[in-house]
Amino acid sequence: MIIRHLLLLWSGDHPAQCEVCKSKSSGGKKGCRRCKMEGVYLPAQRHYYYTRFREHYRFSWEKRDLKDEIPKMIEVEQEERRTLFENLSREIGFLGVSLLHRIQSQQNPK
Repeated sequence: MIIRHLLLLWSGDHPAQCEVCKSKSSGGKKGCRRCKMEGVYLPAQRHYYYTRFREHYRFSWEKRDLKDEIPKMIEVEQEERRTLFENLSREIGFLGVSLLHRIQSQQNPK
């Protein structure tokens, strides 16, 4: 009997977490990999601003489900044109297919 497992544990290393799940570490309309908050673009600062934090402290944003995001991740990863890739990744909040999804799909082929 063979038992295999993968233990991922890290603390405070945000760029590494973003690299594993292929989410954007900074910038972008959907700046959080956990919830569905969306930013408002400020052209003068060329920056997204995330509003109503105090309100959402009590009433949390809806959680993002990685399974729902997979088609969007695939779309971003398959884009070959750099400018379209940057625009898509900024809108969607991901840079490609998550490493965790790749591992899961290899273990559980359809």
